[in-house]
Amino acid sequence: MKKLRSIIVLSVFFLFMGIVPSYGQVFSGDFCWSFTANGDSGILDLGVTEIGNGHVLTTGLFTTTSPSFAQSIINGNAELLSDGIHATLTRSRFEGAGITHSVMHMFLNATLDGFFEESVTFDDGVNLVTSFRTGSLFSIRCP
Repeated sequence: MKKLRSIIVLSVFFLFMGIVPSYGQVFSGDFCWSFTANGDSGILDLGVTEIGNGHVLTTGLFTTTSPSFAQSIINGNAELLSDGIHATLTRSRFEGAGITHSVMHMFLNATLDGFFEESVTFDDGVNLVTSFRTGSLFSIRCP
């Protein structure tokens, strides 16, 4: 009898869960930028998912093409504010005998061009080296 009551209660619960309105996420597509910073250049490719009320999730690829080729997985979040789009992104990748990790703040204006400031840390298991850089972002058609 206890088991039957539990099944009925759970069935009613899941029935009402289907009635509660759900707020879905909307994948807005891939957005790309060319970047330059301290002699490096490349492409930032972000998949953008809107989750409502000006909140945005991002994930993608940060590719340095010059002076050498390197790729990092990058993800973060963005907020649509009155003066533009502000995003905080993190990326990391294995590099030789260590790992590079970065935290980036990105600002985009109404034309989706902008700049970023980044703190980059390289850890080879012995030394921890942190550097800072500022770069430019220009909206491009994704390759």
